[in-house]
This record gives sequence, structure tokens and C-alpha cells, in this order.
Amino acid sequence: MIAQDTLINPQLKRIKQRRDQRIYVRIYPSYTTLDGSEQTYLLVHCSSQQPKSDQTTLATYGLFLERTDCEYEDAKATGTVDTHAPGQNASEGSLVNKFKSVPSKTYEEPQNFQMPTRTIEVGPADGSRLPRLICHEAGATGQWVTLSYCWGGSVPLKTTKKTIFQWQEGIPFDQLPLTFQHAVEITRRLGFEHLWIDSLCIIQDSFEDWSREAPRMNGIYRSGVLNIAADTARTCHDGIFTIRSEPLVPLRLPLNSQKHSVRSSMYVRSGDHNEGWDIILGSASSLSSRAWVFQESVLSPRTLRYGKRQLFWECSQCILGEMSVAPLIDASKIRGLADAYKTSLKMLLPAGLTQPLIGKDAPRGKTRSRVGLYNLWLLVMTKYTQRKLTYSSDKLAALAGVASFFETRIGDRYLAGLFEGDILRSLLWRVMDPTQAAAINPALAPSWSWASVTGAVELEVPFTASIVTPQAVGNLTASVGRADLYLHDGSNAPAQHLTGISRAMLEIEGYLLLPTAKTKIGYDRDRLNEIILRIHDQTRNKVIMSGISLHRDIGKDTDDLTDVCLLHLGAWKWTFGLSKRSTRLEIVLVGLLLRPPDSSSTAYRRVGIATTKISLQLKNLDDVYFIEDMEKTISKTWDKTVVTII
Repeated sequence: MIAQDTLINPQLKRIKQRRDQRIYVRIYPSYTTLDGSEQTYLLVHCSSQQPKSDQTTLATYGLFLERTDCEYEDAKATGTVDTHAPGQNASEGSLVNKFKSVPSKTYEEPQNFQMPTRTIEVGPADGSRLPRLICHEAGATGQWVTLSYCWGGSVPLKTTKKTIFQWQEGIPFDQLPLTFQHAVEITRRLGFEHLWIDSLCIIQDSFEDWSREAPRMNGIYRSGVLNIAADTARTCHDGIFTIRSEPLVPLRLPLNSQKHSVRSSMYVRSGDHNEGWDIILGSASSLSSRAWVFQESVLSPRTLRYGKRQLFWECSQCILGEMSVAPLIDASKIRGLADAYKTSLKMLLPAGLTQPLIGKDAPRGKTRSRVGLYNLWLLVMTKYTQRKLTYSSDKLAALAGVASFFETRIGDRYLAGLFEGDILRSLLWRVMDPTQAAAINPALAPSWSWASVTGAVELEVPFTASIVTPQAVGNLTASVGRADLYLHDGSNAPAQHLTGISRAMLEIEGYLLLPTAKTKIGYDRDRLNEIILRIHDQTRNKVIMSGISLHRDIGKDTDDLTDVCLLHLGAWKWTFGLSKRSTRLEIVLVGLLLRPPDSSSTAYRRVGIATTKISLQLKNLDDVYFIEDMEKTISKTWDKTVVTII
């Protein structure tokens, strides 16, 4: 070892001067975990004695390797480092190159796709020509960059019927909000000519243009070469670039390896390389809570995320940061839909499209791929409902791009947030916090759709299906008849219609429990103060069914539930093999809580969901008669009928 204290830290020089003795420095990347993560650290070991394996680490630095032209199988050297002073000098190109050289990652040069209806032509890098709005001819192809940002309550510069022709002549750069200005600069710096920004590329005061362009966002974001995410900007006026809180100028050290024929350099700089990780997780990102940005994150093949401390590259294969050598998240280590659901939106679609379900064969008449896509859609939908909307009327419109993608892949009819071929399971949503939920205008979404209420929803059956395939069991499963959407002029909505309906109806044939003089629905409270349904046979003065959990869509009280009825939808079963001799069985029976028609209508409205669940560990599944007993009671005391729900 040689003394390199002056190269590492001025503090070590002072230690040497005080002790007047030689300091041995050992520098190496650590491939073991220090904090439970899978990140690579540069460890600096300092001692007055010859280094030993148990030496205490005095400092941890971020490690960066200079990009070289050498190629070797186990290469760890990826990318370059931004050595500029802190400020607006971000290393977008370096991070893109870093991804290209990650071992085992497949990089494909972006292709040309059919251009959006309109884009912003950013102009040359020297700013000698103003950006301008371009209206593309049908069939024109090319490449474009998209922008994800927060309006922040303030209306950005936008295109209207009045300004569209003015913007085609040129858009004054100083009139653009700061976030738009920075997006133009980044697009120019990366060598692309076209940028797509929603407020400028969609005519904001034209309902017709919005209705036409909203479903096309699937193609706009999915075919865009790159998405720029302004994660730290709370409004469109905050800008993308931030002043970094402290200098991040790295220190250059040699990196030589005879084994791998490498003669290069590595860089160290103080600070935790995980800083900014919460941008990816969402807690520090201004975009993570916005519903409109959700589909942009899901659909875009590549995203550059601008954090306060560093840049991140995110794609379907990995997530990289400026301050790390190895990927922060590697898609090859994701196991199944449930893992992808918790990790990365951009990795969720590939995981669902390529990985088969675990468990028994799919239900008869459905391919495994289609069942998997139905499950994936419901997982995507539940994650989307956790986001916030400025206008609740946008709930279906803000997901139209993703819905269009799934509609094409599944080949099924889309019905106000649900797919017709999986509509029975899709009705099993429940609001996570009914006390905070509110009804959305019935003209925008029917009561049976999750889009009819504000707030997050969850679906127990589809989420469990991401791990183990559920099986519909029993003999009283409801069946869906007609399902119709209507436009504002009263006509039936055409196929592939995603937004802009005026009403919808759904016919279901099943067993319905109506409050009568003979049968009464009562309510109790359990230890968690949850509502429990109790069905009482008045003629025999006997409780015939109890323990049914009630989940209201809106509110918590039971005061206005005196006249509601219950529609049985069906039962689903999961089996988990615990061992060769033991199996865990889970069964859930689900019904819809409906409000009967009034004098002005002949249709029912959904007001909640009711479930009964049992979980058993068994040696012989044939010993279970739970479903049969429940269905026997239902068939004797409930009425089989056809109900129309709006």
C-alpha cells in the first residue's frame, strides 16, 4: 500500500501530521451490503498498520467510473460523471450512455414512429430560432420527447383556438414557463427536434380536440423516445434544474486492471449515493401523487427524472442514478406482478405481459395471457386511484391512454373503467377510506364503476391473483347480460370509446335479497367498529346468515341503509400448498349492496360491497362444506332475478 491521504480527504493529512507516521490507505468497492440494500460502495480503509480485513471504515464515498471503449464480460465500469460545478449543468447524456454500457442490458436505438398531431419544434441549440408549434401531416414519422410536470394550480402557457396559428409562427421563449424552457433546453442538448407538452399540443378550449387526443396519449407516451420528469417542480414555473445544495465535484483516481485490460479512472465524492432515492419511491416527487402523470410514467419507455441531488434513468430494464455504479433496481430480479407492483410502474407492464401466472390453469374459455392482462389492468387501476385529480371529472380521461393500450392488447370491450370479459371480478372493488370519498357526477361514470367515487380503491381477488390464480367456485355465480354506454346525444357509444359518456347500464342475473316482512337486514359492529350484516328470518325469528362484512362506498353510518338490498355475485377460492400434507384454503363470497329503484327510475344503484371470507388449513379439501351451506341458504331465502344497475 502507498500513502494517498492527500488524495482522499484533507482530514487524513491532518491526522498524519499529528501522529507523524505513515498512513496506509486501502480503497476498494464493496460487494457486500452495508445497509441491507444491493448497492455498490467505495470503501476507504485507513490505518497506521498494514491493512487487515477487520479494519474500520472511516468514510463511505460514491463511486463513479470513467467510460472506456474496452469491453469485457464482467465489466463494472459504466458511464461518465458530471464534473461541472453545481447549478444547471446536468449530465443527461452521461446517464443515457451509462445505461447503454450496463452489462446484460439490451439497448435498442429509438425508432421512428407516427408523429403526434402536434409537437413543439424546439429549434437549434444556440437559440437562434424560436420554438414553434408544428401540425404534422397524417403518416409523418419521427422522434419526439415528452414532458411530465405539475401545472400546480397555475395555468401554463397553452394553445387555444385563438393562439394555435400564432404559436405556429413562433413561441417567444421568455413567455414559456420556466419548466417548459428547461425542457426545451434538455431536448436540444440531447439532439432531438420535437417536444410534446400537453398544454401546448392539445387545443385546451376544444372539447372535440380533447376527446380525440386523450385516447392517443397511449401512442404519444409509449412511442416517444424519452420522457422528461420534472420531479422537484411543484408548479410549471419552478423549473426542472435545481441548485445542488453542495458541490459535487468528484476526485479523480486511477483505476487499472491487468486482468480485464482496463486503464481508466474512478471518481469519489462524499455523500450517500442513495440520496434522492425517495424520488423513485415517490415520497419526494411532486409528480408521484398526480393522476394525470400516472399514465405518462407507465407508458413511457424511458424517463429522465430530475431530483434535487441527482438525475435518474428509469426504463423497463433498470433504474440508474448518477451516484451509483450498479442499477438501483434491476428488472431481472423482479419476481412476478406483486413484486413489480411495489417496485416500479415502468416495470409493471413488462412483468405482466411476459410472466405467466402461478397456479392452476386459467378458467375455461380464457387464455392465460388474457387472464393475466385482466389482473394487470386491475392492479394498474388500483395504483392509479391512489393519485389525486384537480377535477374529479377527469378520472376516466386521465387513464384513457393506458386503457387504450390494454383494450388493444386484450381485444375486449372497455366499459367505463372495466373490461366486459372480466366484469364480474371487476365489480368487486371497494373504497379504502369511505369517510373521505365523495360521489362523482353520475353522468360521468355509473355507480358500478370505481370511477364513480373519489379516492383510492382496492380489489382483493385480482391482487391475490397476482400470486395465485383464483378459481370461481359454487353454483350460484351471477351472470352479466347487457352492458351499454350512451353518448350525450342518447346513441350507443361505439367500440373503443374511452371517455365522454353520458350514462351507462348493466344487467346482472343473480340472487337478490330484498328487505321484506319475512326477511330483514340488520347491522352490528365488530371489535374494529366495522359494519357487519345480519340477515334475520322474521317468520321463524331466527338469524339465517351473519358475519357478512359491509364496505360502504361513501360514509360509515348505517342510518340510510334501511332499504338497501344485497345481490350475490359469486365465490372465489385460492389454495396455497404449505407442504405435501397440508394446504391452506381461502374462500371469499362477494355481493353488491344496492339501493332499490325510486319513483323516477326502474334501475338500482350501487352503494357498497359485502364479503364473507374464510381461511383454513386443511389436510383434505373435500372436508369443506362452507360454500355449499351458504349457497343452500341463499337459494332458499333469496329471489333469482335480473337487475339493472346504473
